[in-house]
Amino acid sequence: MRILIIGGTKFIGPHVIRLLLEEGHDLTLFHRGKTSTNLSENIQRIFGDRNKLDQHSNVLQKVKADVVLDMIPYSEKDAQMVMKVFSGFAERVVAISSADVYRAYEILHRIKAGPVQEIPLKETDELRSTFYPYRGKIQEDFAHDYEKILVEKTVLNDTNFPGTVLRLPMVYGPHDPQRRMFEYIQRMKDERPYILLDERMSDWKTSMGYVENVASAVVMTMLKKDTASHVLNIGEKEPLSMLERIKEIGKVMNWKGQVISVPEGYLQNEIPFDTQQELVLDTTKIRERFNYMEAISHDEGIRRTVQWELANLPNESPFDYNQEDRMIHTLNLENGRH
Repeated sequence: MRILIIGGTKFIGPHVIRLLLEEGHDLTLFHRGKTSTNLSENIQRIFGDRNKLDQHSNVLQKVKADVVLDMIPYSEKDAQMVMKVFSGFAERVVAISSADVYRAYEILHRIKAGPVQEIPLKETDELRSTFYPYRGKIQEDFAHDYEKILVEKTVLNDTNFPGTVLRLPMVYGPHDPQRRMFEYIQRMKDERPYILLDERMSDWKTSMGYVENVASAVVMTMLKKDTASHVLNIGEKEPLSMLERIKEIGKVMNWKGQVISVPEGYLQNEIPFDTQQELVLDTTKIRERFNYMEAISHDEGIRRTVQWELANLPNESPFDYNQEDRMIHTLNLENGRH
């Protein structure tokens, strides 16, 4: 199969590329060439800025891709350009979206008030009523026009060029740019006796996905033609609470300490969202209709993540343990009072 990937040089993309090459597919990668990567030489490369995709239309169309995978469609304009350039020159497009399209995300982040949404969230559940969730909040070039809802509409509404939308959860693993597990691993490495967790976060759940499992779901979607015109949630089958996740990391780290849930208001870091709203995705559709299964077990995913984090910890811990010790003293935890 001839596959063209837009982006794909950073966190998830290299795993997608590796899986596709292992199956013998013909890959072309369109990217800026600014990311240092150890990708295989068995890939055709086209260098360019995706914001100027149309300027490369002639060479891109000559690929005659069976599937176009857009790893980085942030805005409506991004999606429109992909549909324009490849319509008639490719069979299908697969676009990476996010769980942030759901109304539940809007409630969680207090973007707009409303009732707590029922979980798990199905692909047909209500979407946000407000657009551009990161505008003015994130100092990144993409943030001003970022809107996955408009990306999805553009991809799904073209009747002549079938599109598939994949809604991703929080993705973790080696090379995670957000290093979602770092703070816990660092504390465990430093043999802290306690990790303090706001009680509102202890039971809170959100869907996550180990990077190689997310990549395998992306690849499966690309290779199965009957996924065309579908929206699919991707994520772990049984999301864990924050307390459960930290304990899982502790098992891998052989950490002898204890996670302590502390009352609201004791920790200085204010929780920036409403923990009454969880962000759990229903992945029944991709599992039962398209027979998706994780390639890497949950325990193995945690182990690989911990291994990478330990190899990339800073020389000095960034945390103020004196402050934490004072908090423990205030709560009388040193005497076993919880």
